[in-house]
Amino acid sequence: MKRGFTLVELSIVLVIIGLLIGGILAAQSLIESAKVSKSVIEMQRYKALVSNFKVKYNSLPGDSLVMPNPGDGDGSIEYPGGGAQGEWLRAWQHLSDSGDLKESYTGLVSGGAIPAVGGENVPKSEAFEDAAYCLWKPVTLVGYRGNYNYLAYAVPRAGSLCTDGFMTAQNAVAIDTKMDDGEPDSGYVIVYNASYTTFTPGCLTNVVGGANLTSADYDITNPNSSCALQYYIDKD
Repeated sequence: MKRGFTLVELSIVLVIIGLLIGGILAAQSLIESAKVSKSVIEMQRYKALVSNFKVKYNSLPGDSLVMPNPGDGDGSIEYPGGGAQGEWLRAWQHLSDSGDLKESYTGLVSGGAIPAVGGENVPKSEAFEDAAYCLWKPVTLVGYRGNYNYLAYAVPRAGSLCTDGFMTAQNAVAIDTKMDDGEPDSGYVIVYNASYTTFTPGCLTNVVGGANLTSADYDITNPNSSCALQYYIDKD
């Protein structure tokens, strides 16, 4: 005759399972928290490098006239299509040439259209796989993007710059709160919002303004949200 589990034994098994699940969830939470903290350190580091460069050379990296492979000196780190072609990639070359950035980036490469490639011509994030950093000023302002140069933290789109979402809204709001006001539509840290349904799907809710956003909130209830951030580097 086979003997079944007693209620005590079943209770012990359930407790063990609960502890295992709790441990896994806690570990996942710690991992995500570490990614957030690392992202904040990276973003602050690159912001500081740009600020130091501006103080030393009275110009922005990529746009500077005093560095090899200079820009046009108009105060904007232009993306292809406006101003000096390729300033958004020259920015990292200028930071390398200045000696402030330990990594070496060569800026422009031959072959026409130049995509951003993390670790090759723009810095790759050590916090989130596939994410990278781009410096640029938009040719056309969209939504609540201000008329500033900024650091974009996103996954590079093929043949383009850093635009695509990669982190959950929960992580995005955590970074935003540590660095700014915790709102995706105001302050120094905001969500990349050009064609937000394509580039950052599920990241925003309570959207006002349609394609040309005027306000929105982080959709922290959406586990499938995909956010990309932008950090203004020359906003007073």
